[in-house]
Amino acid sequence: IREIRDELHRRCKLPRTLSETGKVTKDQIAKIAEMALDDGSIIYNPVEVDLQDAIAVLENAW
Repeated sequence: IREIRDELHRRCKLPRTLSETGKVTKDQIAKIAEMALDDGSIIYNPVEVDLQDAIAVLENAW
């Protein structure tokens, strides 16, 4: 599965992480997390998320 995933990413030339986009810096993670919590669509998340949870998700995506 990993080989297929890697091949797909190579062919599509899509970034796999936030850092690979070249548009998000590590310093922006906390601000992005705050903005995500202020977004109205957060109510549809099946699990309640606080700022630390959001930061952790973004750091994992980094």
